[in-house]
Amino acid sequence: MNNKTYLYSYILTIIGGISLVALHGRAGLFNAITIIVGVLLIVPGILAFIRASFPSRAARMAGARPSVPMIVVSLASIVLGVMLVAVPEKFTHFIVYAFGILMIVCGIVQFLNFTPSRRSLGFPWWYLAAPALCICIGVVVMVLGAAQVLDILAMLTGIVLIVYSLNGFIGYYERSKRSHQGGVTGKVVNVEM
Repeated sequence: MNNKTYLYSYILTIIGGISLVALHGRAGLFNAITIIVGVLLIVPGILAFIRASFPSRAARMAGARPSVPMIVVSLASIVLGVMLVAVPEKFTHFIVYAFGILMIVCGIVQFLNFTPSRRSLGFPWWYLAAPALCICIGVVVMVLGAAQVLDILAMLTGIVLIVYSLNGFIGYYERSKRSHQGGVTGKVVNVEM
C-alpha cells in the first residue's frame, strides 16, 4: 500500500468516526448501517454476476467461459445483500460484532505500523496507546455482545475511530518528517477493508 492510500484510509476512518459520534442518538442508526452494507453487497454482486456469466467477446475469443464458482459467490452476495436490505433489524446484532472485529483489526494494523517505527524513529511509547484502546474496545464489544453495547456502540466506535485516525495522522506526519531528516522508516502495514 502506498503512502497516499495509507493516508486516505485514515481520512475515511475519521469521517466514519465523526459521523458515528454525530449520529449516535438517532433511532434506527444500526438499521441504516445494515441497509448500507446490504446495498454494498448487492451492487458488486450484480456486477460480478454479469462479468462471470457473460465474458466479453475478447475473453471468449481467448477461451474464457462463464465462471461457475464466481457466479455462485456473486449470487450469494446478492442474496445476503437483499436480506440485509429487506429485514435489517434481524442483522443488527451481526453488524455490532462486525464493528468489534473492525476495531480489533484496526488496532492490530496500527500496532504493526508503529512498532517498527517506534524504535527506529524514536516514537514515544504513547503512540501504541490508541491501537491498544482499539483492540480493548473491540474485545469488550465481542465479549459483552450486541444487547449490552448497542446503545453506546455508535458513540464508542466513533470515538475510538477518531482517536485511531488522529494517532495515524500523527504517526504518518512524524514518519514523513523523520524520514526526510534521514531516519529509517519502518514498513507500513495496512489492511484493505
